[in-house]
Amino acid sequence: IITRVFLSHAVLILANSEFLFRFLLGALVILTTRYLLGIRTYGFFGPMVLVISWMQITPLWASLVFLSIFSMAYIVRVLIDPYNFAHGFRLGILMIVAIGGLGMYEVLGEAFLIPFLSTTILLPIIITPSMVDHYVRDVMEKSHLEAFTTLVKTFFVTGLAYLAMRWDALVQFIVLNPETWVVLAAVMMGLGKLGRYSLFDKRRFHRLFAKGADPMTLLIRNRDYIARYNPAILYPVITKYDMKEQFETWGVPTPATLAVANSEHDVNGIMERIMNEQLFENGFVIKPNRSFGGMGIIVVNKRINATTFEISGYKFDAQAIRKHITRIIQGEFLTSQVSTLNDTVIIEEKITCYEPLREISVGLPDIRVIVFRGVAVMAMARLPTTQSHGKANLKQGAIGAAIDLSTGEIFRAEFKGKPVTRHPDTGKEIIGFKFENWKTILAVACLAQKSSGLGYAGVDVVLNEEGDPLVLEINKRPGLEIQNINLSSLLERMRFLEENQIDETRSSPLRSAQISIELNSKYWQHLDKGGMRNTSD
Repeated sequence: IITRVFLSHAVLILANSEFLFRFLLGALVILTTRYLLGIRTYGFFGPMVLVISWMQITPLWASLVFLSIFSMAYIVRVLIDPYNFAHGFRLGILMIVAIGGLGMYEVLGEAFLIPFLSTTILLPIIITPSMVDHYVRDVMEKSHLEAFTTLVKTFFVTGLAYLAMRWDALVQFIVLNPETWVVLAAVMMGLGKLGRYSLFDKRRFHRLFAKGADPMTLLIRNRDYIARYNPAILYPVITKYDMKEQFETWGVPTPATLAVANSEHDVNGIMERIMNEQLFENGFVIKPNRSFGGMGIIVVNKRINATTFEISGYKFDAQAIRKHITRIIQGEFLTSQVSTLNDTVIIEEKITCYEPLREISVGLPDIRVIVFRGVAVMAMARLPTTQSHGKANLKQGAIGAAIDLSTGEIFRAEFKGKPVTRHPDTGKEIIGFKFENWKTILAVACLAQKSSGLGYAGVDVVLNEEGDPLVLEINKRPGLEIQNINLSSLLERMRFLEENQIDETRSSPLRSAQISIELNSKYWQHLDKGGMRNTSD
């Protein structure tokens, strides 16, 4: 309105820069599909860069140019993988491939008088190296199908953004009516502040919605709980190594650290120890300091001889161990939230599984406890299978088993999204298994959360050969699948604590554990809408 009254000519000037407003519409469409529809793409800028290319030389030719360069970069990425280049150098090599491909098309366009090819060098697809690197990581850590599906979704979202950007009447209306800018800003603010459930959330938690529950989603978790209770200032020190030091100060039991490597200069010394010291003979665990979802973690079962090791039942030579350690140091498994390009390798003792758990697991299981304001609000056991290669990772095929917070008894289990009562490998009954020292496990989890400074955390606990709990790590952004395993809402339990001003952060670990048990007995079942413990569901 101010522009109309005092700077009426400014609107006409902006009409010459309408591409900026097309760009704005495209961005709005991408944000909407990501946060309302829950469509996963290769980043936000991936579709944005693609749609700009479509606008310049038509969707068909821009897609062909992109896919050809993407394919060349993918082949190069696979070929250079054995050389173990650092992340930055790897992207640099792929950047040369992308720019070289664009240059090749420009030469062809000039030579054969093809106008759209002669301008390809201007196409903003140099983000391709990052997309290719992410694609290869998805292939290695997930599957070819999942990586390809994400790429297809990226193109789908790009198509929707393109249609919006090509809507001339809408673009002109926005340009000539500055009042609409406020509306667009309000829409984006609304998506960020008021959005609750995407279509993906509706599918993912459909059983909770069917029971009338109000589940925690990624958006709600990040906006209302992570941002509020987990201060960003703590993130640099919420790493595996830093937290192990913090745990030691607070008396939180953890696996012993055998070695640490901070740079490639340390690799030779570490390998010398791994190959010769008796300390490493019966196995060890290699971990990246900064990673999530189990990425980069390998369990070496035992050292067969100085140059041969057993991992998941297969033999690997020392060179494979060296390569993996180097990849960690070079930042191969860093999350996008980490600013540094290097990482630290932590080598821990291998924990021998507690005897009673061996009947319902083919590897070392762990217990994920969600702790909020000093209170354990939900828990599950993650039981490895042959399909998960002995890892306690649900996405890789481990069993998720819901644990009654009051008794420590497993009352429900899921394998690959379907209810089960027995372990598929051992054939032993899972339902009814009871953790004997449950109150101690809860106390250790609560103590770990308090020591971290986080208000909301996921604590991973394992039981050693004697049945004593040890904290593997603490998660500042704990996953939400635990709700499907328990058929119960995290959000409702955490809101209950907020509304009733329950905060046990300053209480002793045993009192926190006792409060957790009492809240479960008295209130959580009521919040579960009555039927969430029906294992026949």
